[in-house]
Amino acid sequence: MTAYPEDEMLMLSGIQHFGFCRRQWALIHVFRQWEENSLTVEGRHLHRNADDSFARDFRDGVFRMRGVGVRSERLGLYGVCDVVELLPLSKGDGGSAFPGADGFWDAYPVEYKRGASKVSDCDLLQICAQAICLEESNSIRIARGYLYYGRSRRRMEVEFDASLRRKTFDFAAQMHDAFAKRECFRAEYSGKCASCSLFEICGPKCETRQGGVSAYLEQLRDGR
Repeated sequence: MTAYPEDEMLMLSGIQHFGFCRRQWALIHVFRQWEENSLTVEGRHLHRNADDSFARDFRDGVFRMRGVGVRSERLGLYGVCDVVELLPLSKGDGGSAFPGADGFWDAYPVEYKRGASKVSDCDLLQICAQAICLEESNSIRIARGYLYYGRSRRRMEVEFDASLRRKTFDFAAQMHDAFAKRECFRAEYSGKCASCSLFEICGPKCETRQGGVSAYLEQLRDGR
């Protein structure tokens, strides 16, 4: 599988945006547009403790490492895992060594989300990409991870099966192709637009007008 060079690496968090709304992904990651709303602020607060890279603790038989930096040259992605949890496991039972923790462990990522689980696979792609990065960086195999949703205050287990892994690699490749082309994607208005902090920038209801936001983004893309 082709490895991406350093200057083509993209943000891992972008795969969640790409799976949720490609227009949103382009605005944030290609055209560097961003606006806050109450939902994005709540999300930042939820991640604040999880992203503390100096936090380490061992409770209830689980060793937790927060704000773990990861990268994968095969995916061409880099980013941070909110939390990586380690369960003690003998080497004979499949346990692996992990940097910063003595002994052998069963490792898995935990990603924190403000809202509720989604119909699309966007959150699943993000945590699977985290697992692939962890595997590549540490020469281990990760079978599962967890998504913690703030609205329900519950975890959802995610199995990293062959189908999800293939989809993650496919979406990462599509992201790289769109980034290279500076693809802006046409806005498609739907119910999820109402909660998007980029609603005014995107203008999904204005796409049928002469010119509009997409025309402006096309000019940016082409350097006009």
